[in-house]
Amino acid sequence: MVSLAISPSYAAIAQAFKASNTMVQMLTSIANLAALIAGLMVGRLVSGSMSRKKIVVTAVALICIGGLLPLAIHGSMGILIVFSAIIGFGQGMVTNMVQILITEELPEKNRQSAMGQNTTFTNIGAMVLITLGGVLAAKSWINNYWVFLIPVLVLIIVMICLPSQNIYANQAKDDADVDANVDNGKIELNKYSWAITFLGFLSMLLYNVFSNNISMFVVSHKLGGSAQAGILSMIGLLGGLLAGLIVGKLAKILPKYTISISFLLMALSYLIIGWSNSMSLVIVGSFLSGAALSVCMAQYPFLISISIKPSSLGMAFGVYNGGLAIGGFLSPLIINPLTNALQNTLHMNIFLVSGVLSVIITVLIVLVQFQARLLKQNLA
Repeated sequence: MVSLAISPSYAAIAQAFKASNTMVQMLTSIANLAALIAGLMVGRLVSGSMSRKKIVVTAVALICIGGLLPLAIHGSMGILIVFSAIIGFGQGMVTNMVQILITEELPEKNRQSAMGQNTTFTNIGAMVLITLGGVLAAKSWINNYWVFLIPVLVLIIVMICLPSQNIYANQAKDDADVDANVDNGKIELNKYSWAITFLGFLSMLLYNVFSNNISMFVVSHKLGGSAQAGILSMIGLLGGLLAGLIVGKLAKILPKYTISISFLLMALSYLIIGWSNSMSLVIVGSFLSGAALSVCMAQYPFLISISIKPSSLGMAFGVYNGGLAIGGFLSPLIINPLTNALQNTLHMNIFLVSGVLSVIITVLIVLVQFQARLLKQNLA
């Protein structure tokens, strides 16, 4: 989520360059597109001789470069978009590698909670970046980029602490894992991995409505400025943090419905924001949007890990994260025109449109019983 660190400044950047909403949202969308390319590349790299540590170090270094250079070079929207692409490329590599390392190092029974914890810590980091970025941007949007000094600290920690070899991978594999993943060494993706990728695409298509529009929504409804937008983004991440802590328990109680629950939470979030004109309700909606994303982002990688052979995991995660990236990239290109079309006839704003779409997706997932079929296949 490091590419969202600049989101509190979207309104200020739009004003500075006299750019349209869609153009400013490209700062997020282009990062997602770059993450798509990175995800597919990592899928190949992990199958080669390059160590996991080298891949992660390269990824974090790219985030640092793309985030700090705008402090010196920021004369046009075009150059900011290029730097966002560099950040997104690094972010895409990191996202893939975290999922791969969790799957390689932990047995199936521990992965679900670990992936939930991963989303929790991801949200903690994003909370710090976005909140601090919003405060820094109060004087100038350029100052928002100082938050990318934090990834420099992460880079140092990775270089010191991350082992060069997968020293625990063999210990983590239990007999159930081995039996469930009879592997002929070929890279093969099945229908479940493709279905999860498509659901991930839909999740990011809808979630990016919040990250792309909340800053401008707050300003246009006279609820505040960059600092308030940063606080709302932080509230969303807080929702994701708390949801990440309980998603493992939720999956044990309702194992067949966690994905539909995530889309239902997204629907509630956007309908609340779209129908409200008060900061208190927008805060509630922001919290629910983060919780929705955290639930599905913890579940998708886990479901892939139990439905794909070990030799195909790298590529499966790459394709999945590519689906997330495409969804994020296409979000303003699909949702904005759809909203414009409905705004004139049904008087629906972008959050109401996205809320209705989320309701439709929730109903469809429940009707086709996707998770129930995947879990039944895994047990078989």
